[in-house]
Amino acid sequence: MRYRSLSTIRSVPCSVLVLVLFCVLTFQNQGRLSTSYISYFVIVFIVNIYTWLCTCSKISKMKSRKLLLSMSLIYSTTILSMLLKKIEKKRIRRYWTKTYLHPLMGDEYGAFSQLFIYFALNDYEKLFRFVRMSFDNFITLYHLVGAKLVKLSRRKPLIADFRLAVVLHYLAHGGCVNNEAWLFRLGRSTAYQLIAEVCEILSVALVKKYVQFPNKQQWLQIAKGYQRLWNFPNCIGALYGKHVETEKPAHAGAAFKNYKKFHSLLLIATCDHLKRFTWFSFGDYGSFSDPSSFGTTDLSMKLQNQTANIPPPRVLPNSNIQTTFVFVADEIFGIRNKGRKNL
Repeated sequence: MRYRSLSTIRSVPCSVLVLVLFCVLTFQNQGRLSTSYISYFVIVFIVNIYTWLCTCSKISKMKSRKLLLSMSLIYSTTILSMLLKKIEKKRIRRYWTKTYLHPLMGDEYGAFSQLFIYFALNDYEKLFRFVRMSFDNFITLYHLVGAKLVKLSRRKPLIADFRLAVVLHYLAHGGCVNNEAWLFRLGRSTAYQLIAEVCEILSVALVKKYVQFPNKQQWLQIAKGYQRLWNFPNCIGALYGKHVETEKPAHAGAAFKNYKKFHSLLLIATCDHLKRFTWFSFGDYGSFSDPSSFGTTDLSMKLQNQTANIPPPRVLPNSNIQTTFVFVADEIFGIRNKGRKNL
């Protein structure tokens, strides 16, 4: 009888302690507990209750009661040690956003509200220097791509004209993305993602509208423009290559390293008499030469197959000499034979 009362005194507080610890931990974690914690609590609670029932009855032997009490103490000790480790390793809760990146701070101190909007309302010349674009052109571009720049978010999303202004300023000045993030009060990862998304939208929208491969009548208009402005008859475009500097990609070796000893992507383009692009190819390794890269492009294939809609040969002004329409290019491209006689 003396042992039974002692066991009852030991087992009941253990069960109560387990319940209290379970409730406290659940409250601190806002109802989110791992499966291991829940299973430990359930086992300890069941063992303690069963121990108490066995102690109050005479159906169990003394060895069974001792074993159950030992198991209860072991599980309780394990739970306490896990709780102590969790408290020691508890991560300090981070803010959803840093203080200086809060939208209210951006509205008050960011470059969009302090510079862009001010220039748009008061100083068009400074606005042009800020984004390399007039206010009218900015409005035209915004109407063209503004609907595609709208994003949905649980928090207040960045408005479309803000996203466009960030990218235009970055493209106009060629600065660092980190500097753009600080200037416009953005997170660094947000700035990287924003620039990539908006550039993709601009590329898709503008290339289809403004960089269309000329037809026969357009080639003739370009030739007239070259003759009128540059005194160069039968010329339908200028061809040139440009190395766009970039950081070396991981595991790229020397594929992107050009003859100028920096890593780049190769851009090859043609333009008309007003310096407007009529065709371009971008993305080849910087280690490629201009002629080798151009030889794999669709324009080169069209010139070889004579499917570029180029007008037939025409007589030069003030002479009887008939020549083909040509592109003017750097000497590295060389003079092509009849298969590619337009270079």
